[in-house]
Amino acid sequence: MVMRTKRRVFWSAVVAAILLLGPSAARATPSARPSLVLVTIDTLRADRLGAYGYHRDTTPTLDALAEEAVLFENAYTTMATTLPAHASIMTGTYPLTHGVVANAAYLPRTLADAMSLRTLAEMLSDEGYVTAAFVSAAPLKRHSGINRGFTVFSQPVGLQRSSTRTTNRALEWVEQASPDEPFFLWVHYFDPHWPYSPPWRFRNQLGETGRLVSYLKRIGVGKSPSTKLINANDAYDGEVLYTDTELGRLFDRLKERGLWDRSVVVATSDHGEGLGQHDYMYHGRIYNEQLRVPLLIKLPGQSSGRRTRQITSVIDLLPILSSVAALPISEDDRGQFQGYDTLGSSFERDAVFSERTHRKGTWGPARRYALTSLRWKLLHSPTEGDALYDLSVDPYEMRNVIDEHPEVAEEMLASLSERIRLHYREPDPDSANATDAETLKQLRALGYIE
Repeated sequence: MVMRTKRRVFWSAVVAAILLLGPSAARATPSARPSLVLVTIDTLRADRLGAYGYHRDTTPTLDALAEEAVLFENAYTTMATTLPAHASIMTGTYPLTHGVVANAAYLPRTLADAMSLRTLAEMLSDEGYVTAAFVSAAPLKRHSGINRGFTVFSQPVGLQRSSTRTTNRALEWVEQASPDEPFFLWVHYFDPHWPYSPPWRFRNQLGETGRLVSYLKRIGVGKSPSTKLINANDAYDGEVLYTDTELGRLFDRLKERGLWDRSVVVATSDHGEGLGQHDYMYHGRIYNEQLRVPLLIKLPGQSSGRRTRQITSVIDLLPILSSVAALPISEDDRGQFQGYDTLGSSFERDAVFSERTHRKGTWGPARRYALTSLRWKLLHSPTEGDALYDLSVDPYEMRNVIDEHPEVAEEMLASLSERIRLHYREPDPDSANATDAETLKQLRALGYIE
């Protein structure tokens, strides 16, 4: 009881402090505790949204959200793999710490060890929130442990399910949601993931591909992209449009039920996709087309959007939500966060840290790391050497300038090494091979294990 009283006093102080920041911050403090709607769209590149400058109308729903939200222009994931990235989003910690470094990892073992990591759902559930999750693919099924803290956890029967089916299940839950009871609703979509096969009505809906070809050339895919590559990018865009359309159904119903204005609404992705850049179609590596993700945050009552260039990691999401959005996350839980409130505080990140998924075999050496600032990007491999890119003139990482700027590389490598030293812990040896045979089969079908 004493701890609960301290928490109430703490959050009363937070609300008072935010009100002093001015009208824009005050929108995050309604009379009741805000609900949270978190949407994660698997494999969604930031630069394929209209709000991020894409020339095709792939994301009308997300673009409309951007008109009333904070848009993070430089948001990055911790690892371009579904489960590790979502584990970072849900715990506010790096894969170095939570220990989930591939989709076949067993999350409950690593979160239940001496580190005592907790998920956002557990944090909010303890504060009286109703929690529900609707996920669309095998990497996030119950075996992963990402279901911890959710009273309702809906998952596909097999490998994956469509955005339509996931939305339908989520809408059934929304119909029962009480306007007077705070909730945490997480909806995960998977359709932009390989294989790219949008429903027929979303194929060829985005018009001719002439400008798409010009775009592919500009981002370094090649002087003459193949028909196969063009078709794959076109189909990917169709998947994005389809998913965005289904997301529109969810958002419309939240508004109709009066739940929109009292909710924090977050839309992001776990990672991007290669789509031909750096001669690679998929994800799991550490170039920015795979690491840079969209991030949109709408606060309760917010009606006008703005943009921030502040470089941000997905591990910053929980500190932002606990501060600016006034979600009631306890001081004890906030102690595990490795990110920062990059929205409501004066703190400015110098760089974000990411790492490559830990796959072997055809993937080559597993351990590769990236440190990305607004200008510079360092790629580090303990065994293969390093690369440095000047993003101000080379945003698509096509020219290694490490020999021209050795002092920059040296400074960034020291910073990267310090982050590894601070956050790395030995994985739980009992976590290996803990996934059941059927789930392993599904993960293999998605190309996650060999």
